[in-house]
Formats: sequence, C-alpha cells, structure tokens
Amino acid sequence: MHKQVYETIPVQDIVNSIRANGKTGLLKPEEMLIEDMHQGQDNTPVGNQKQIMLIIQETPVRVLLVQGTAMVLGRTDVRTNFYPDLDLTPYGGAECGVSRTHCRLFYKNHMLFVTDLGSSNGTYLNGRKLPPNRPENLAIGDVLALGRLVIEVALPRIER
Repeated sequence: MHKQVYETIPVQDIVNSIRANGKTGLLKPEEMLIEDMHQGQDNTPVGNQKQIMLIIQETPVRVLLVQGTAMVLGRTDVRTNFYPDLDLTPYGGAECGVSRTHCRLFYKNHMLFVTDLGSSNGTYLNGRKLPPNRPENLAIGDVLALGRLVIEVALPRIER
C-alpha cells in the first residue's frame, strides 16, 4: 500500500518563491511529508487556520488559509509580472479558460468563501455560475469550475 502525504506550505512562501526564482519550489506529492499538523508553520494558532485540499485535475494540493487572509487562484503572466497565489497553469489552466485573476478564496470568521473576480469564463460552484465580486460560502465537498477546470474542495488526509 502506497502512503501519500503532503506538506502544508504557507501561501506567502509560495508567492515569495515564485517572485524570487520563477518557480514554486513545490515537490512532487510522493516527495512531500507532513510535519506537525497541530500548529501552523508560522506559529499561528490552529483555530485561526483552515487547511483544505483542492483536488485539481486529480492532483491533491494542500492549502493553508489563515483567518482574515485571501488567496487568488489564476494563471501566471510573466510579461506583466503577475503571479497568483495559486498558479493553475500547470493543471491546464490556460487551456481550460482560467483567467489570470480568476477567483479568490478566503477564510473569515471560521468560514470559507469563494469570490469570482470578474473572470472571462466564470466561476461555478456546484454547477451554479457565481456573480462577480460577491462572496459565496464554500464547504468541504463542493466542486468549483474555473472556466472548464474542475476543482474539488476536500479535507486533507492526515496519515501517520
């Protein structure tokens, strides 16, 4: 039995890595290891964090959202020096119609939200097109479609 575990990487570390060297520095899922899930890497209390798993094109991506912070999902554009918090280009984002600034996930008052940022091809929540710039509740088990790119929201598996 193959055991897959994933590292939780704070979004700001990913953004800083991309800005510094044009790469995320992320490892392949089989090379990652979860450290301690009881406290955030930046010592943020657990109650102020929300860990979710975004399953993008059958690839699980662990995301750590901190209370009151937002994460932009979209595509990198090196010509304009734009780097979203989560670049969907490696998952076929361009081919599936994902905008550079497609949508935003944020965690506030212990609730998860998604907001379409006026994307060209729309953001869909469980098959329903979201109006631009209006936050909608997002729950575990929901399915997002950014253009034609399907993303499932799940709880991360913790295996020891």
